[in-house]
Amino acid sequence: MIAGTKLRQLREERSIPLGLLAKYLNISVRILISIERNKKNLTADQMVKVCELFEITKSDLL
Repeated sequence: MIAGTKLRQLREERSIPLGLLAKYLNISVRILISIERNKKNLTADQMVKVCELFEITKSDLL
């Protein structure tokens, strides 16, 4: 599974709104949507934040 697809799945499972996650990652909702649709990639810093938030490893996200 690609990171964006996995991110969306994790976010939806935990009922986290797009806006809240975007704010946490310090990006716009528009960028987050692009990431979840696998049109843009997470930066290394964003990936670390996502892993910390969801308590997963980078390999779990990829």
